Amino acid sequence: MIPKSATDPENGLRQARFFPAARRAWRACLRGLNPRRILLPAYIGYTDREGSGVFDPVIELQIPFSFYPISRELLADSDVIEKCLARERDIDVLLLIHYFGWPGGNVSTIRSVCDAAGCVLIEDCAHAFQWGQAEPSLGITGDFAFYSIHKYLASGTGGLLHAVNRDYPATMEPRGELIDPMVLDLLARADLNAIANKRRENLARALDGLATIEGLQPLRTKIPLAPQSLPVWVEGENMREKLYFGLIERDVPTTALYYRLHHALTREHFPQSFQVSDHILNLPIHQDMTADRIDRMLLEIRIVLGKLRA
Repeated sequence: MIPKSATDPENGLRQARFFPAARRAWRACLRGLNPRRILLPAYIGYTDREGSGVFDPVIELQIPFSFYPISRELLADSDVIEKCLARERDIDVLLLIHYFGWPGGNVSTIRSVCDAAGCVLIEDCAHAFQWGQAEPSLGITGDFAFYSIHKYLASGTGGLLHAVNRDYPATMEPRGELIDPMVLDLLARADLNAIANKRRENLARALDGLATIEGLQPLRTKIPLAPQSLPVWVEGENMREKLYFGLIERDVPTTALYYRLHHALTREHFPQSFQVSDHILNLPIHQDMTADRIDRMLLEIRIVLGKLRA
């Protein structure tokens, strides 16, 4: 019999579930996979108020873990990952983080390395909200990808887990962890392409302005599809902290994401990660930023740096 209208509610839908937060989506993914050991990038932050969205679920589920080093640009090296997987044969899950909206490495190559080792690849897209984009470049290559809605929209909460090119596992269902309906309403009404375009426009303007500011270097300059913020390297000992507080005094709040790395990481074993953590500052380029606000932020940065160097 030919039905006169669609009857299968799952037909044509992406295999994803919504959660109250990205960390809850990540926890559900880990709970469903139950890995023997997970390989994590050696750049994971921690705060007293929020803990660690990446690391807390690993500890809560008592999953054995190892770390792999990343570059100053926060890029994973597929050769390094391959060596880690060869050295520790019990690793069966790898997390690749797309820091601040930029690719965390050559995802296709890392995918091949994981496939050869029988390892599940998970993309952390909490900073790379390409969900809903016509041609996303991130969150489409791994076995799973999770996202943070509130890091992209002014929603306050919200996350989702996507099972890429596979049925969504029953073991990863939310289990009563329901997303706020108001967040779903915001997401349904959001013009995600317009927001991404505005963020890229703001990023381009900020990058142009930074070119004339001595002592600040962007970690990456190629504009991604959906940037979360603009990470810059502040040159000079303790200058990042001084600039951060100096800008706050002038009503220009920035963030220093990952200014404190998790205590499971040590400076001795991962000096590059700690060096980045000591110098990084994240400038806002979200959709509420206007050209005037970008220009004022850059002006205040010049003023504060000038005073600090006087």
